[in-house]
Amino acid sequence: MARFVKSFLQSMLKLVNLVMGMVGLTMILYGLWMMRVWQRDMDGFSSDDLKPPHFPWVYMDTANGHCLSCVSF
Repeated sequence: MARFVKSFLQSMLKLVNLVMGMVGLTMILYGLWMMRVWQRDMDGFSSDDLKPPHFPWVYMDTANGHCLSCVSF
């Protein structure tokens, strides 16, 4: 019985790790998409008046944290 529980817990932890990695990659892709849309929408504006948005960068940094938390050493 103990071996079954240990095997089940290992499988669940692997599943959680996989899901967190996929969520992290999805967040990175979404952040890159937000930056692309912002750049496309800002074409034609003077670059002196524009400040780059901080939200996509913070979002992608959070996503990197999700991906790095899935790496086991």
